[in-house]
Amino acid sequence: SQISGRLTGLFRSIIKKGTGVAGQRKFNPYTHAELLRGFECNRHRNFQDVWKSAITCTWIENNNEYIVQTTVLPKVDIQAPADAIHACFTLFSLNVPVICYDATRKRYASENARSLHASYKEKACTYFEMLPLNNKDAVAIEMRISGLDEHVEKGSGVMLFLYAVSFYAGDVLMREGAVMKVGEVVCKL
Repeated sequence: SQISGRLTGLFRSIIKKGTGVAGQRKFNPYTHAELLRGFECNRHRNFQDVWKSAITCTWIENNNEYIVQTTVLPKVDIQAPADAIHACFTLFSLNVPVICYDATRKRYASENARSLHASYKEKACTYFEMLPLNNKDAVAIEMRISGLDEHVEKGSGVMLFLYAVSFYAGDVLMREGAVMKVGEVVCKL
């Protein structure tokens, strides 16, 4: 698919920035977070063209918590397909570990096996908010993600926050109009 090809290209550019022998360099998202932040998953449509409202991420260090907030006027701030009745704003959080070349097995593997296992089994979270598109009133959305110290160990990877917007015609998910981007990269734990 297009997104997997684009992500492979992005990850490859991160690996190329590493040191060592070509084909055995470390994939370290922690040291190249700037390449991940703002990555648009839909090549033909930018997230900001669909969701015009600003999204803020606030780090509350003493609570080890991220707060994602936005206020949206659905009828004005969301560019939806003509048949759409609802928009779904979704926040995904996903742990991306450091991956190194394992010369013994001749393949790439997580630097920390627990980190890789956790990223697939325990450390992905999803939050969503359904919004009727005919709503003329402002809707405040606040999503809190806490306990991030359990998700990402300093220097061992990053936590990606992906923002997505999809549309529904009645209770049917529409294929067109959906967008997603990497909104924030947490690596300062």
